[in-house]
Amino acid sequence: MRRIFEYIGAIVTFIICLIIAIPVILTVVGVAVPALLIGLVLVLLLVLLALAILGLVALVTFWRVRHHDRYGRGVNWDFNGKRYHFDATANHANHRRDVTDDD
Repeated sequence: MRRIFEYIGAIVTFIICLIIAIPVILTVVGVAVPALLIGLVLVLLLVLLALAILGLVALVTFWRVRHHDRYGRGVNWDFNGKRYHFDATANHANHRRDVTDDD
């Protein structure tokens, strides 16, 4: 008879634990999952914003190169150590002299 009461007590204790634990688990999951998703969305939004800015910079750069090439203003790609760079003042006189020539 004592074993039956032990089993009944264990079952009742388990049911009470579930009654307490299920709302707590649902609350934690209900708060944690949206918070994680919001964080993920914010990171992806920042990545998308950075890509958009880089895309605009690339478009303006390509437009400037094409514009300078089309109107004969000179597109010189000079080797500058490690990389090529666009020299926007390539064939412009503007009463300037090249100070890099040590003749």
